[in-house]
Amino acid sequence: MLNFADTSHLDVPMTSDLGELERGIGRVDSIGGTALRDAVKTAGEYLHDHARWDRRVLMVITDGNDNTARTGGVAYFPASVEQIDSVVVNLARQIRSQYTIAYAPLNQSFDGSYRTIRVTASGPERFAVRTRSGYRAVPGTLDGQGNGPNHD
Repeated sequence: MLNFADTSHLDVPMTSDLGELERGIGRVDSIGGTALRDAVKTAGEYLHDHARWDRRVLMVITDGNDNTARTGGVAYFPASVEQIDSVVVNLARQIRSQYTIAYAPLNQSFDGSYRTIRVTASGPERFAVRTRSGYRAVPGTLDGQGNGPNHD
C-alpha cells in the first residue's frame, strides 16, 4: 500500500495479511496535493521489483483526477465511500476473467515511429477488449520493460 499526497511513501509492503492492509488503509490521510502520476510511477516500479507473479494489478484510490494518459486501463468514480466495496468486487471479477495477449511485430526496427494496435475478439459470448491504441517503437520496448507491444 502506497500512500500519497504531495509525495508518496510505502505504508504496507507486499503482503497477503488482510489485517495489515486494513490497518494501512486506516492510516491513509488526504492532506496536501495529489501527486498522482508520481505515485503511480513509484507503485509500478515497486510492483516490478517485488511482485512474485508476472500478472500485476495496480488499484489507485484517489480524490485527484488524471485524464490525459491512454493506457487501456479502466477508471471508476464511486459517488460515495460505501460504493468502493462493489467497485473492488467488480474489479476482482474482471481480473479473474482477463487474458493477456503478446505479439512480436513484423517491423522490428526501433525507428521511433508510432505503431497502431487494433485488437478485436469474437465468439458466442460478448467480450470487452481494453487495450491502448498503440506504442512508440524505441529501444527497450519489446523486452517487457517498456511501452512496447509485449508489455500490456
